[in-house]
Amino acid sequence: MHFYEPGAYEDFIGKLASIRLKPSPKVWIAISNHLQRKENARKTILLHRFAAAASFILLLGISLLTFFVFNIKLDNKIPLHGYHTDSSGIIPLYSIPQSLDDYKLKLIVNEVIKPYTVDSNISQGTSLTISSEKKSNEHLLTTIEPIVSTIPMVDKDILLEKTLLAYAQIEYSTNNLTLHHDQHNVNNTTTNNYLSKWELFAYINPTYAYHTTAALNQKLNPNEIGTWMWGGDIMIKRRISQYFSIKSGLQLSPIGQVNKNVVLLRSDSYNREMMILSANTSYGLVSLENRVVAISNFSTLTSAHPSVIKSSTITPAKLSQHFYFLEIPIIFSTYLKKKFFEVEFKIGCSSGILVSNQFEVISKEGKFYGKTENVRPYNTNAIGSFSLNIPLNNELVLAIEPSIKLSLNPISYDYISTYPFSTAVKIGLGYKF
Repeated sequence: MHFYEPGAYEDFIGKLASIRLKPSPKVWIAISNHLQRKENARKTILLHRFAAAASFILLLGISLLTFFVFNIKLDNKIPLHGYHTDSSGIIPLYSIPQSLDDYKLKLIVNEVIKPYTVDSNISQGTSLTISSEKKSNEHLLTTIEPIVSTIPMVDKDILLEKTLLAYAQIEYSTNNLTLHHDQHNVNNTTTNNYLSKWELFAYINPTYAYHTTAALNQKLNPNEIGTWMWGGDIMIKRRISQYFSIKSGLQLSPIGQVNKNVVLLRSDSYNREMMILSANTSYGLVSLENRVVAISNFSTLTSAHPSVIKSSTITPAKLSQHFYFLEIPIIFSTYLKKKFFEVEFKIGCSSGILVSNQFEVISKEGKFYGKTENVRPYNTNAIGSFSLNIPLNNELVLAIEPSIKLSLNPISYDYISTYPFSTAVKIGLGYKF
């Protein structure tokens, strides 16, 4: 009988089976983190494209709104001279008397009618040239350019009638022109006063803070949720035209989240291994750095030293991370004016410095505080909002402003695939000066 003898392949498989080991939990955590980073990188690209498209659409919308809604009315031009339906009318080109009393009518007859001479060779289609000489220092008569006339002769009474009519029309047009000029000056003065106004605003901001990875895929971060925080602004606005303005100032901008996937360990005695424990969050590592009390994730608790597990009391806890940045924004805005209120559309950016970094661990064992590690000290943001401005009197304005702010860089050096964002409803009071 022939017996089966294992070959080289079977021998190799047997040797591999004899050295098989169970992977450490850290290996699976590292693989999971690597896959998560790849998935987050793909979503980051989509987020950037979405932000670019949204910014373009917002700018296009504001431009179209400005073009179609804000219809800037141009002042109509008023002609300097009256016009005549009769082509034989003669329009004198010298100074206009203030009133046409009898005395001045005689002057018109004596000084205007007499000097006119009519060429006897005038016929239809030819030109009539009327000239005069200077009679006094008060009245300066100039040469009238050729005017096409359809009459062979000019009667003295007709000429007087036409001259008086021309004076009346010129006086009416001049009065209208003067009135229009005065009104135009008043409008310019009002507009200049309007454009020269500054406004100082103070806001208080109830803000909802979160980050993009958890917001776009809650299944990937089921234990991280957004949180409500408080912020504030002090802004000064300068109107650069009737429908546009620029705004800047100081903003206290909050960023944060709440993590429910943490546990608190309290040891009965001092243990150096407690200081190694930490919790991973999308905003960075969190550690209490204490020999008695430590914080950790549920998923990484198995990697803790056995002495820590045996000697510690483990209780569920909640982790709240809070960051505050002091920012300087630059915001451009345009307006849609109604009778009793004004809608203001805003877009801009801001840069800031970290002024507060604190987390809070809440459990049955008490509250514990610390700082998140590896956090960037600076940030930049894109801002979009619209504001409803309600005037209370000539100086005070009540402003209600929903807004959204997206950070252009991650807050953590370790986790570069998620971007903080916040939405706020700003309530402010403005003062015009």
